[in-house]
Amino acid sequence: MGLAHVLELKDRLKAARVAAKKTQREVVAEVGITQPALSDLERGKSYSSRHLIQLAQYLEVSPTWLATGKGAMFEDGPADNRIRNIDTLLTQVGPEKLADAASGIIDFERLLDGTAIISARVARKLESRLQLETGWLEVDHSQPGTSEPRTQYGARQDHTLPEEVQELINVIRERARNGSLTAEHANVLRSSLELMTGQK
Repeated sequence: MGLAHVLELKDRLKAARVAAKKTQREVVAEVGITQPALSDLERGKSYSSRHLIQLAQYLEVSPTWLATGKGAMFEDGPADNRIRNIDTLLTQVGPEKLADAASGIIDFERLLDGTAIISARVARKLESRLQLETGWLEVDHSQPGTSEPRTQYGARQDHTLPEEVQELINVIRERARNGSLTAEHANVLRSSLELMTGQK
């Protein structure tokens, strides 16, 4: 059986690390995951991590393959771009707007931690709700000048965020990923964002 068909995350992660000729220590130092968390993933004691996208990027494998076992180990395609572009959208449109767009379409927490499978149909709905050009999520926005979402009418959205707003967005992202974002926290953070940006 080839590497593309390795069934469990633990096996895919270890195969990717070995193929990249990296030690666990090197992965920990570059990705920011803890040694115990990486070890638990590779031994099958943990089945998900908020670091899957970063692990895939560092080990130079497909994020979709690493997270789900679907697709080829070393090929990036539209599904991989969709996953990567969620982080771009989170920073550029904000967590509340992205959560609203995802509501009823896809689980927001799985979307944040990179474990959601974003089908083309789901991508079109998200793009429509966020008034993005059709196909925006499919495109590799890792090249300079390509990461700013445009509305369906071609206008760039205003994404200039003060540093403190960006820090607050990062706090929201981290709490959503680690499960510590309670409704009370969400309301306080939402109010803080509204005060900082002057927008509801």
